Amino acid sequence: MYDSVLTNVRFLEDKNRYSIGMIDGKISVITKENINGIQNYDAEGDFILPAFVEMHTHLDTALTAGDPAFSQSGTLFEGIQIWQERKKLVTEEDVISRATIALRMLIEHGYCM
Repeated sequence: MYDSVLTNVRFLEDKNRYSIGMIDGKISVITKENINGIQNYDAEGDFILPAFVEMHTHLDTALTAGDPAFSQSGTLFEGIQIWQERKKLVTEEDVISRATIALRMLIEHGYCM
């Protein structure tokens, strides 16, 4: 038995309807079959979307592209070389300032961490 079930859910570019069964707040099953839980919610054919979560943000290096220069070759080696120059300018205040701006940008676009 599922703790909660969301029925009549659609995914983008898919006309089928699904049921999503959850146990302890985690998705346990996604199926086209009708299932029941302790609590049942009907999505009435609405879409379900992925969570607005940015899983891989380097706040310590955020917003440093092009500083001190953009890579001309696009190679990893040139990127490392440029970062070695930029790293000389990194201070605690610099990281906090850029990270704060980056976090605000993420939040404004609906992301959370």
